[in-house]
Amino acid sequence: EQAQEILEKHGLSLACNQVKYSLLDRKVEKNGLLEASKKLGIHLVAHSPLEQGKLTTGALGRTDVSDDTKTLLKLLQLIGSLTGGYSIEQVALNYLLAKGAVAIPGCRTETHVQQVAGALDFELDENEVAMIDEKVDYQEKIK
Repeated sequence: EQAQEILEKHGLSLACNQVKYSLLDRKVEKNGLLEASKKLGIHLVAHSPLEQGKLTTGALGRTDVSDDTKTLLKLLQLIGSLTGGYSIEQVALNYLLAKGAVAIPGCRTETHVQQVAGALDFELDENEVAMIDEKVDYQEKIK
């Protein structure tokens, strides 16, 4: 809000704010930045929305991914299959869209681009978002 006020004094406005935001890093939800951005009409741009591959189908078999994260991935996988066969990645990205953020995942191949674009083909409903929130909130509490 302070940045917006300073810019307004100079006849400028803040169009977007790029921050780290994912299901594994929801500080912007907890510290009020997401809500303030919405209120001020500032687009929140989420970088690292898939946590360097930790929020992907491939992460289920990785040894550097925690059991808690794998449990979350299985929930995302279930939600994806129930909503039309969407991948873990697509559900994780769609979650951020449902929260009002614009995600900018890294894409190295055409397949990655197609996978990411598929996150725009559906919308998680309020119950699905709440289910994901509940799971992540619980996991944060027991850490």
